[in-house]
Amino acid sequence: MIKRLIVAAIAVVFFVLQFNLNGASALELDQETLTITLNDAGESVTLTSEQATEGQKLFVANCTKCHLQGKTKTNNNVSLGLADLAGAEPPRDNLLALIDYLEHPTSYDGVDDLSELHPNVSRPDAFPELRNLTEDDVYNVAAYMLVAPRLDQRWGGTIYF
Repeated sequence: MIKRLIVAAIAVVFFVLQFNLNGASALELDQETLTITLNDAGESVTLTSEQATEGQKLFVANCTKCHLQGKTKTNNNVSLGLADLAGAEPPRDNLLALIDYLEHPTSYDGVDDLSELHPNVSRPDAFPELRNLTEDDVYNVAAYMLVAPRLDQRWGGTIYF
């Protein structure tokens, strides 16, 4: 009888330890990591940890089907790495440029309108999964895309590690 109670107590302890007892919290990042380029003029903005965390959640929920770890499954030559973003026309390596892209996507060379092909918030009829994104959500996703290379050194690399 005592042996069964001890085994049951050990099982309960193991079961309880499987749960994360701490509540979910935002990424705890330093100010340097959270400071990103705001615009083409080189001005910067510092995000909050909550903005980066929310951007990460939204990116994972809406973008990783094609952009897992900042790679582009449909075109391995163009990633979400900072060098590739800077090489786009117009450059997309700052927050306002990425927000503009998420609202009005164009091809890498800036010539073709991709609003019917690439998910964007301007076409909720074509991309209903983005219908409920607010301006703050778009801001946070774009901001996360600029913070992510600092969090993961493989961000934006090739699909073929």
